[in-house]
Amino acid sequence: MLEVKDLDAAYGEVMVLRGVGLSVGRGESVAVIGANGAGKSTLLRAISSLLRPRGGAILFDSNRVDHLPPYEVAALGIAHVPEGRRVLPDMTVEENLELGAYLPGAARAWPGCTGSSPAWRSAGASGPGPCRGASSRCWPSAAA
Repeated sequence: MLEVKDLDAAYGEVMVLRGVGLSVGRGESVAVIGANGAGKSTLLRAISSLLRPRGGAILFDSNRVDHLPPYEVAALGIAHVPEGRRVLPDMTVEENLELGAYLPGAARAWPGCTGSSPAWRSAGASGPGPCRGASSRCWPSAAA
């Protein structure tokens, strides 16, 4: 399903990844473990197309994705969610997951995306309602 082959990545002239390989099959869970500065975040940024690799290939369902822009990689179902950034700190885990279900059709796939959480109620929304821009059916609309 996801395959990383001989991946090289750098920030400027500083090479962070050299010849990294990874394979994740359908239904598998894989952990990337290492010390600070070992390249874990760089690997994930490259996979999600937030960083262009210098070499190698990233394949998803046997198709190369390392040349795609991040929004197209996300549309395939590959996402990078960094931890500890306190992006939406006043929201619960459920509310963050609801907002993360932003792809078309994702609201149907995420059963908790019903518009019943406090974030929805505080936005004055009674349910998924109309979408804004490229947002999902799971984003409360000001017009709702």
